[in-house]
Amino acid sequence: MSASPPVGLFFGSNVDDSATPPSSERNRLVTDLVLHYACKPFLKKGHQEEGTLHFWNTSKCAPQSDVFYWYNAKFPTVGVEECIPFHDESYIKFLRIRETLSEVDERVQETMGSGAEEVTTSAVISPSNIKRMRVESSRPPSYARRSCPGEPLLTSPTHHTEPPPIRPLPDLIPIPLDEDYQLTKDAFPFLGLWRSVSSTLSGTLTALRWLLGEGEEQTEPTKRLAAVHWFGGRHHAKSGSGGGFCYVNDVVLAALHWRSVLRQRQEKRSKLLIVDLDAHHGDGTETAFLFDPSVYTLSVHAFEVGVYPHTGEATQTGKGLGKHCNLNLPLPVGTTDAVYVPLARRAIRTAVDHIGPQELGGVLLVCGADGLKGDPLGNLNLSVGGLQSVSRLVMDVCAELHCPLLLLGAGGYVDTSTAKLAAVVTRDLLSYAANAGDSTARYSQSPWLVESGVQVPDECYYFTRYGPSFLMHVTPAARCELVNSLSPSHPYYESWHQLQEKLVKASKKEEDGSSP
Repeated sequence: MSASPPVGLFFGSNVDDSATPPSSERNRLVTDLVLHYACKPFLKKGHQEEGTLHFWNTSKCAPQSDVFYWYNAKFPTVGVEECIPFHDESYIKFLRIRETLSEVDERVQETMGSGAEEVTTSAVISPSNIKRMRVESSRPPSYARRSCPGEPLLTSPTHHTEPPPIRPLPDLIPIPLDEDYQLTKDAFPFLGLWRSVSSTLSGTLTALRWLLGEGEEQTEPTKRLAAVHWFGGRHHAKSGSGGGFCYVNDVVLAALHWRSVLRQRQEKRSKLLIVDLDAHHGDGTETAFLFDPSVYTLSVHAFEVGVYPHTGEATQTGKGLGKHCNLNLPLPVGTTDAVYVPLARRAIRTAVDHIGPQELGGVLLVCGADGLKGDPLGNLNLSVGGLQSVSRLVMDVCAELHCPLLLLGAGGYVDTSTAKLAAVVTRDLLSYAANAGDSTARYSQSPWLVESGVQVPDECYYFTRYGPSFLMHVTPAARCELVNSLSPSHPYYESWHQLQEKLVKASKKEEDGSSP
């Protein structure tokens, strides 16, 4: 029997199942680019026949590789039992039947696809609708490109299977009980709610169980390095309420299940680290583990007056037995790589040192893309290469300490930017797995996107959506002022300034060493 690949990529049989408004098409672009940019270099020879690499491949065999396992089967059904380790039973039961309690809100549908100034007075204007309009307006058009001057225009490959139309996810008419569970504003009930919730949670739990080798006969500990579910990461949901486009917190439920397995196996290294890189504070995750010393939570996010979810202060470090097991890194709106990357990397090292190498049993990375420059809801100005640098450190930590990694997505409201980050981080992970025995070659098969010039693969189904540059590092123009430094009055100024000085010294030392 051949050894299992070290990385599992979990997409399920229908990538639309876990979609939520306002990003109903995002899952398709993510799957498409992960497949063609991240996975293709690691396929087995002879498995790149025309038409076999397509994100809508439920009727075909999954891509074959010695490095990754592609899960394209239907995710197992989940119900109340899988949710109640964290969520209130009454809340979950309400989510399951919510679609049967009211009809589609036709007034809301009038607003979709229109600018705010064009909406009629009879339409429903809620904060959720306004945000959806901002997301709609940020979607880039399709382009065509010439491979060389004088050559024909390149468009999406014609041999691809044509996927079905995008499934609409219209809002439902509100009812009084929605207020009780905070299913309002950014967590509005929509048609397909339970399908999305159950698929998201099932995908995350299926990925985790594969990573831990549950239900498999093993004569030796699993050597699996990582499992990836880009459609997870719903970190805002609390025990009895939704929020921020999140309805069930798969991050918390995965961590609870993981911790339970480690304890059942009587592992000495039984503590977990959750690293949340989404642009918004992971308030639901923090609340779940605020008193828990066995799960260390780290969130790096934008924080100012008016920024959702209005939590995540640096002073919140945990409570009771969980004191000093929660670390928030709130940053100014508009923060760029120059500030974000060194502080985030230091925070990760601080968290790992606090837990201790001998106690850390696993890492859960929530890698949201809404911090990328140009995102309509993220309030940060990061580059793909900047977030790639931080996620690489998480992989480095896992490699150094021999810890398994569960990688989840989160926010991201420019579909092309979200797909680029997912593809880049996935390729890093596959390169790390392919070169696990050589730390010097860990990312040798994955370009670092700080450097420009890496092209989007022509064979992607959604290739024309990445114009006019067709480059992996390019994101839309900034929507808020760029913050490249911290003022002396900022609480992180001293730490950031010290890190900048170290970088300058290291750069000078490197230059001196390379001089003749």
